[in-house]
This record gives sequence, structure tokens and C-alpha cells, in this order.
Amino acid sequence: MQEAEPVVVLDEPQHLETPLRREAVESLKPRLVLRYSATHRSAPNLVYRLTPVDAYDLRLVKRIGVLSVSAADQGPRLMSVNATSRSVTARVSVGGTVQEVRTGSVVVSPGRPDRVVAEIGAVPEVLRFSDGTMLDLEDTYRLQIHAAVETHLEKELQLHALAARGTLGEGAWLKPLTLFFVDRVAHYAPADGVARRLFEAAFTDLAAQPRYADLDLPATADVHDGYFATTARGVPKDVRAGAAGKEETAAFERIMRSKERLLTFAEPLRFIFSHSALSEGWDNPNVFTICHLQSGSSELRRRQQVGRGLRLPVLTDGTRCHLPEVNILTVVAGESFSVFAAGLQRDIEKETGVSFSGRIERFAKPREAAPAVAQKIPSTPKPFAFDTDDLIDAAVVRIEAVLAEPATSMRRVNSPCWS
Repeated sequence: MQEAEPVVVLDEPQHLETPLRREAVESLKPRLVLRYSATHRSAPNLVYRLTPVDAYDLRLVKRIGVLSVSAADQGPRLMSVNATSRSVTARVSVGGTVQEVRTGSVVVSPGRPDRVVAEIGAVPEVLRFSDGTMLDLEDTYRLQIHAAVETHLEKELQLHALAARGTLGEGAWLKPLTLFFVDRVAHYAPADGVARRLFEAAFTDLAAQPRYADLDLPATADVHDGYFATTARGVPKDVRAGAAGKEETAAFERIMRSKERLLTFAEPLRFIFSHSALSEGWDNPNVFTICHLQSGSSELRRRQQVGRGLRLPVLTDGTRCHLPEVNILTVVAGESFSVFAAGLQRDIEKETGVSFSGRIERFAKPREAAPAVAQKIPSTPKPFAFDTDDLIDAAVVRIEAVLAEPATSMRRVNSPCWS
């Protein structure tokens, strides 16, 4: 291989910058090293750059819409409770803006009397004011989860109608997925987890409506699952975002093994719950809805999570869908639209130096789809498959054709590929 002076292509090269890994790449004696990443730590000899803004404007990714369940005229809502050995604090959304409070804090709500926090409970997660009124995390989750499930079903109804009319292509269908990011594994993993209970109630109720009868939806127990890091005994656990431990790696591998099957209707799973295992390094092109149940996510983590659903969707025949009315990612947020959109725009602009304002759409409610045509989804849709050897042979033929063309002027940089 060294004698061939290979062209080395590095995916996510920021993970290969330790001295040992650099030495390993250099030992191949490459003629050229190409580094592909959206998050370079360094970019020597930059050849081409496609920013998130470029990709968005060129419609190489889905458009982003935000469905906020928080409005400026709403009263305070409990977003999360954080209990430590020293203190118990809570995050409360007031008019779409999240603030941290503790016992004795005064919560100011526009147009409403100020209230003093009298007590914060961790199990169950509740907050009581001195006037006796209470806030319950379950009420907040119920709003967001119901909106996310309804948004998903409207998308599935839209796709069903388009496929039945042949708009997606002859015999082509498209299965949507929804991601939920929870604050704590305990909110979903146990059978009585608050997110699990509320999801099952919302899906059971909505799926029974006549509007969705033609979708032939699977049973509630089969449409959702959680992908979490686990202990050595297999017990799901919380993991700090960005942690690279073997437990999170195992969770990552589990969802990766199911990635292609998730695109088919043979797999009933449609709703995926995660804590941190999917926040980076995983994406699925058929994610159309993301629901943030994490009130304290950083801007970077929020953009990483939104990124899980930005790729253009893949039909059951293996081709990409390029219909603009289909390619929309809906984010169900507990913050107000202005707060969430401003945070996402600020993060993208900081990274790219290009304004992202005006590109995020605002949804007042789940987008209603056209009524579906009375046609059932094929029980065994044609799977997308290809022969690896044939793919490699076809790629070699195309590369050789390019190499046979007259060479264009190219300046070779005689410096180490890492400099």
C-alpha cells in the first residue's frame, strides 16, 4: 500500500489528530490526504467549504420549522428539576423564556401576579408556590409529546397520500421517524417513566382517530423504543453529552445496526427516545420530527440534535426524495419560537460567519396533510439492497474514466498533510 502512494480519505478527521493516529496515517505514505468534516478543529489547505447555510439554501437538507408549545401569554411551566446533595433547583419557562429558580425565588409572569417558590420536589418533579398553586413536569411533557405524535401522524398521512397517488415515484413509499430527547433516562426507561406513559397515551388516543385509519398503524407497544447507554448489568443510565465511554458506544452501535431497517415498513418502530447517544454521530434521513424534552441543552447540543434529521429522506426504492413540500423537519420545542430560533441561528452564524436569519419557519400547530387516498401500504415493501462488489466495480470504472481525461493544472503542496 505504501508503494502505491494511496489517496487517503479521512472522515471526521478531528478524531484522528492525536500523535499516534497522525503517525498511523503518515505511515501509509499517502500522495494525498482528503479530510471531510463539518466540525474541523483545523483546516490546512482548505479546498472546498459547504456551510450549513449553503446546504440549506441549495435544498441539500430539509427546511427547519419550529412548533413551540410555549407562548408569551402562557403562565409559568415546569421544565425540569435538578436535585443534588446540596440543593434542589428547577427550570421554569415563563413566556417561552427559561429561568432557573430555587426555594424563595420570585417568578415574574407578565400580566400575572408575582409568585414565590415555596417548595420544589424531585420525586415526583413538582413545584409549589406560596399561594398553593403547583406546576407539574408531567403537564409540560404532555403538551410536547402530544404535539410531536400528532405532527408525526400528519406527516405519515401526507406521505401515504403522495405514495398512493404515485407522486413519490412508481411503487415508492416513505416511512417517517420521530426522535425524542429526554432529560433523564428515568423519564422513559422504566415502564412507569413519565415520557413513556404520556407517549403511549397520546399515540393510542390519536391512532384511534378515523383520520388515520388508512395508515394501518402498528400496536402502541411496537412503535417506540429507547436507545440509551447502559451499565455492565444492562441497566439504562444517564451519560454526559459527548462522553465516549463504552456504555455510550454500545448504545450507538445498537441504533446503527437498525439504521437501514428503520427505513422499511417491515420494522414497526417509528418513535425513538434517547438521552445522549444520538446527539452526535448518528442521523437517519427519514427523521421528520424532533421533540426536545431537555430544557438545559446547550446551543451546540441543540444544533447537533437538530442535525440528526436534516438529511434528505430516502424512499423504499433507495432514491432520495426532493419534493419541497415533503422535506421539512419539524422541531417541537418547549421554548418560544423566538427563543429557540434565535439560539439555533446564533450557533450556526457563529460557526459559519453567515447569517441564518429568516430561514427557520414557524408552525402554529401540526401541519395538516391532505386526506389520504384509500390505499394500504404494502405489507412487504421492496427492500433497498445493493451488491457491494458491483458498487465497487462501478466506482472503479468511473474513477478510471476520470483519470484517463487530460490532466488539469494542479499545484501539489509539498508539506506534511497535517501541517
